[in-house]
Amino acid sequence: RNMSSRAAENLQEEMGYLGSVRISEVEAVQQKIVDIVRHLEDTGEISRPTGEAEEEYVA
Repeated sequence: RNMSSRAAENLQEEMGYLGSVRISEVEAVQQKIVDIVRHLEDTGEISRPTGEAEEEYVA
C-alpha cells in the first residue's frame, strides 16, 4: 500500500526470482537492520516516534 503499483509489481517479480529463503536467514538480516537503526538513533542521525504525544510547533 505504500508503493506505487508499478514498484510493487517490480518487487513481487524480484521476490519471485529469489525463491525460498530460510527463516534463520531472514531473522539474521532483520536483526542486522535493528542493530543499524539503534546505532543511528544512538548517534543522533535518525529519530523515530516514541508513541508519546508530541507537541507540534508552527514557525
